[in-house]
Amino acid sequence: MDTPEWLSRLSPRERDVLAGVASGQSNKEIARDLEISARTVEVYRASLMTKAGVRTLSDLMRLALAAGY
Repeated sequence: MDTPEWLSRLSPRERDVLAGVASGQSNKEIARDLEISARTVEVYRASLMTKAGVRTLSDLMRLALAAGY
């Protein structure tokens, strides 16, 4: 299966945040694990949603899980 085009454009940190989202972690939990602020996680999550072309967190989670995250 080919990697979706939007996934190939992610930075390593965006991939880290996506993994946290896919595992159901809150912004605070992701922030703690990555040693960044929760606000920074929000910014990354918004960027991920834009790149993936989705409007909801549940859609982002669905795509992440489908991609193997």
